[in-house]
Formats: sequence, C-alpha cells, structure tokens
Amino acid sequence: MSSIAESRVLVTGGSGLIGSHTVEDLLTRGVGEVIVYDRYINDHNLSAVKDRPDVSIVQGDLNDLPTLRKAMTGIDYVIHLGGLLLLPAMRDPRQALLVNINGTYDLLELAVDLGIRKVVYASSVSVYGTPDTDLPISETYPFLNRTLYGAGKIAGEQFCRVLTHMRGLNYVALRYSSVYGPRQHLEGLYPRLIMQTLADIKRDRTPRVESTGNEVQDFVYVSDVARANVLALELEVSDVAYNIVSGVPVTVRELIETVLKIEGRPVSAEFVPPPGKELVAYRRFSGEKARLDLGFVPQVPLEEGLSRLIAWAKTSGNA
Repeated sequence: MSSIAESRVLVTGGSGLIGSHTVEDLLTRGVGEVIVYDRYINDHNLSAVKDRPDVSIVQGDLNDLPTLRKAMTGIDYVIHLGGLLLLPAMRDPRQALLVNINGTYDLLELAVDLGIRKVVYASSVSVYGTPDTDLPISETYPFLNRTLYGAGKIAGEQFCRVLTHMRGLNYVALRYSSVYGPRQHLEGLYPRLIMQTLADIKRDRTPRVESTGNEVQDFVYVSDVARANVLALELEVSDVAYNIVSGVPVTVRELIETVLKIEGRPVSAEFVPPPGKELVAYRRFSGEKARLDLGFVPQVPLEEGLSRLIAWAKTSGNA
C-alpha cells in the first residue's frame, strides 16, 4: 500500500456528488492538500471543507489546458471524476465529445508529462451496455455500449491503457454502477427517479415514475464509492479496471417502494413508459474482483442509504 499522507491530490469534478464525498474521505487520510478542480463550483457541497487550509478550489474546464496544467503542476495524484453524465451527454453530444473524450485524453497526457504518481479514472458500468445475460457481469464482459456517454468511458479506459503501454502511466479505472446519496443531483439516470418521487411526495401527489418498474439496476451509496476511489489510489494495483457496485440487483419498483416505505406513504406509485431507451432492462454485477484486490466491500445497504439521502433532501430543501 502506498502512503498518500502529506501528498497533494487533485480531484476533477471535485464539487459534485462523488467528488465532494471523495474530497472529504481524502482529508481523513492525512493528505497534505486536496485541490478541487471543477467547471462549476458547488459551494453547498463543499461547505464542510471549503474553508480548510488544506483544501484549494480551482474553477476550470477540462478543455482549458493552461488552467488544467497549472492546477496539476506539483500534484502527486489525480482522481478524475469530471465530465458530462449520461443525460447531459445525450442533450449535447458535441460537448460530451469535447469534455469526456478530448478532456480526458488531455488530462491523462498531462499526468504523464507532469510525473503524476497515479490516476484514478472514473469509468462506468455503462461500458457494458445492455447485457445479453442475467448472470453477474464481471470485468471481462464485452463492451456492448450504445450511448455516447458509455463510448466516452470506453475511450477513457483505452487512453489509459495506451498511455500505460507507451509512456508508463500508472492508473486504475473504476466502473461505477448507479451512485446515489446526499448531494444527489437530477442528472443520474436512475437516481433521478428517487428525487422525482420525493418531489411528488412533497406536493402530496402519487409519484409518477417514468419506468416500467421492472428494470433491474445496481445502486451503490456515494460514501462507498468515495472509499473505493481512495483505496484504488493507495493500493499497489495498476492498469486494471474494477466494478464498483453493491452487488445487489434491485428493480425500480423495489427502489420506489423503499422510498415510500421510509416516508410512511402507501406503497403505490404510477409507472409510465419511459420516453426514451436509456433505461436498461436488466443489469446484475459482480464486485468480487474489487473485493479481492482492493478489499472493497460496500457498507451501506439500500434502505439505510435512501434514509440518509431523504434526510439530506429535507434539510437542504430538496424534498
């Protein structure tokens, strides 16, 4: 295990859902400084850490090479979470190309040029697309992606491998499933259904969920994902990808019914056909490789995680 104590770590997308929790986790490990690099700085998400002397905040775009280079100069490690998520990528494919693909390549090339010790790259289970099996999907499963977002994640992983082979980049790619938790935004494909349900409850309406209710997905709590990011940074693993998942398949109907149960509402919701083809019918993932290599075992079960999310949503005015 590499000691990251006293090191300087840059987190792109560091004021987002995963980024802000990762920043907080890093600060518990005794790092010397965490640099948050983000196009849009979410002060609320960073409220617990933004005034600390060991936290620096840089507002910058991944495509702004001078600003990115300056922020990365003198850095030991990078956790690369920045980029457009699936729904924004669908709305603006050209921007997704510039940010998720060009921006990622530029960052990785800079990491090599500047002697960064390791990069943790945020990939996604979207690389697997719509599986043709109901067995748990491991990291050896083929890429069946059909989205620009997934294509960007595949490209990022390939860039990592090429630069490892050609120039000695040290990296780990983490393929997250559906990440949810406090500071939740509305751009997560499946977690947005949680927030929309909470909005309907607040208005005393029967929740209207754009889903058949039968889609099966894997939901992993954000603090677990943050811990996985730091484990990947610390441990002596490289040139490898891991599924970061709960390993527990859940239907959208079960997800929404759990939210209603926590809220003490009758277990009923209206499920309507989704407007697009974004929702995948069935996904079940294996996290065994991450357990064996990283020691990563999810700690927060779904009902507990949803309770924490709902409590945050109410105190923050999001529900």
